[in-house]
Amino acid sequence: MAKLTQQDETFMRRALGLAARGVGRTAPNPPVGAVVVRRGRIVGEGFHPRAGEPHAEVFALAAAGAAARGATLYVTLEPCNHTGRTPPCTRAILDAGVARVVYCVADPNPVAAGGGAFLARAGVAVEGGLLEARGRALLAPFLCVQTLGRPFVELKMAGTLDGRAADRFGGSKYITSEASLRRVHRMRDRADAVLVGGRTLELDDPLLTVRRVRGRDPVRVVVDPLLRHARPDQRIFSGGASPVWLCVSEQLPESARRRLADTGARFLPLPCGADGQIPPADLLAGLLSLDVHHLLVEGGPRTAAAFLEAGVVDRAHFVYAPRLMLDRDAVPVLASPLARRIDATLRFDGLRVRRVGPDLWFEGIPSRD
Repeated sequence: MAKLTQQDETFMRRALGLAARGVGRTAPNPPVGAVVVRRGRIVGEGFHPRAGEPHAEVFALAAAGAAARGATLYVTLEPCNHTGRTPPCTRAILDAGVARVVYCVADPNPVAAGGGAFLARAGVAVEGGLLEARGRALLAPFLCVQTLGRPFVELKMAGTLDGRAADRFGGSKYITSEASLRRVHRMRDRADAVLVGGRTLELDDPLLTVRRVRGRDPVRVVVDPLLRHARPDQRIFSGGASPVWLCVSEQLPESARRRLADTGARFLPLPCGADGQIPPADLLAGLLSLDVHHLLVEGGPRTAAAFLEAGVVDRAHFVYAPRLMLDRDAVPVLASPLARRIDATLRFDGLRVRRVGPDLWFEGIPSRD
């Protein structure tokens, strides 16, 4: 790392900014950015827009053309060294005559890894680990799939200061401010899929689309094992361009799906536990098969608690509006059926607290004491 300079950091930051343009759009591939620099000047750059299209390095090298010979390539993920939907980036780098490669994060995928060592053996100067923490944060969903074999799970719940997500009648629109709602819609834009439980679908009748900011709709997922809550007239089935998946019990008879046959919804049959619910681990396995690498869970209270209890939430957001419900029978933000003593609570690691409009936004990594 001693060879790396402040100028190297500047160009890698540019590559990270480019990579961010692909977030939420590249699964099952990672979002990657690349910059080609010759004599201190950017001569080409690019990012991976979606699976099946050229990788970031290929776009950047094409933009650089002949100027890539003898240049330095900055890329946020170690160049791949295998043939998948596209040829290996290492071959494109060698063909372009690049003299030096600096990457941010080593590729954990055993199929694609080893590009750095391959290039080094071919005579290219290779250095890795520059701004690695920033790179790993950007690549968190991809890294989660590669290391844990499941989607990266982000949880968002909102409530009043006394911890209520809705009134006793189920009303919850809108507890938090417009500023918080816009931030949630940006989160949807960056996720592959957004998930709610069947009860939330019934009470809130949500669209689960991106509306308050410019972006694209994620895949919309509803967990309703026995189809007790989904109805053909709900907005989710008529609004938005993205697919709607209903996660149902694999024991649910075909006849139970017929009343939703004309909605265009797709069904994902999954095993149920003794409590009649689909375990989060099985939900995640099923969604991974649909190329969902980044899942945003938006409730309701029981669904959110189930993901937390299962220990599969990688980042959690709790947003509290400056309001008090003052009703002991109002709906809580979280509702687990399991008894828990004070010495067995979950805590937040790496906690960040910020103001978003008038609201307090807590963000961190849930972990057990």
